[in-house]
Amino acid sequence: MRERRNGVCFALECASSRSLGGAFRLGMATANTLRLSPCARLSVGSMSEDLFSQSFDHLLAFVLPGLGMLWGLSYFDPNGLGAWFRTASTSETSIGGFLFLVLAALAMGVFISGVRWLLLENWLHLFPSPPELNEAKRREQGVREAHADARHHHFYYFLFYGNMLCAMPVVLIGWKWARDPEPAWSTFIGAVVGFVLIEGVLYRAAYGAISRFKTKIEQIVGFKP
Repeated sequence: MRERRNGVCFALECASSRSLGGAFRLGMATANTLRLSPCARLSVGSMSEDLFSQSFDHLLAFVLPGLGMLWGLSYFDPNGLGAWFRTASTSETSIGGFLFLVLAALAMGVFISGVRWLLLENWLHLFPSPPELNEAKRREQGVREAHADARHHHFYYFLFYGNMLCAMPVVLIGWKWARDPEPAWSTFIGAVVGFVLIEGVLYRAAYGAISRFKTKIEQIVGFKP
């Protein structure tokens, strides 16, 4: 009886060891299958870098100026937008509230971009007009990547500076509107001087960014024949 029991235990141990060995071999085979080749790892890394670059570009060009505009409008609506900003700055914000704020700032930033184009570029012509480029050359190999690199390093910075240029007057007017009692003249004059300096810096930065972008694009693509 004891020998039969020992034989059963030995058979169970052998089956268990075979099962563990099979599971280990299956796991190693799966890991080898899922292991990415160097080209695949390079492709995934490039996709991640492009996604981060595009997210940063849109954050810089639209979300931040839109957030500045919403901040200026909050002075006119202290019980709505103003309470929203106060709550966000003094307590923990939920994921839903954060996403709603980002979407609202993005929408406002796109709207400001349209105002910037209409007022500063189309009516006042404060920035260089875009040249007529050789569109056929943009389809050549390497030109598309160079064009995207120029947009990333220059054009989106121009959008940030130009959009903030349009958002800052709303911040100043809202700040003056919400002061109760009225600020002293020295305080108001100091705010106006600071506002003028900031607007001057934003304009010069925007002009420089769009000029560098125009020069680089002319070198990459060339003029329209």
